[in-house]
Amino acid sequence: MMNNDSFLREFMTEVWNKQGFDKVEKYIHNEYNIYLDTADPWEGKTLSHLEYKKRLKYSFN
Repeated sequence: MMNNDSFLREFMTEVWNKQGFDKVEKYIHNEYNIYLDTADPWEGKTLSHLEYKKRLKYSFN
């Protein structure tokens, strides 16, 4: 079983750094809540996997 540090490191590498949108389902719950960034247009929203992928693509542009 993977510990939290390894899991997060793998997520950051595979999904964020490599932009592996096809791997989102492995790391992100199907109801992802956005918190802590009032400047984020998605603040307070609950995103599906599809919406999370759109948010990632927005972040990379």
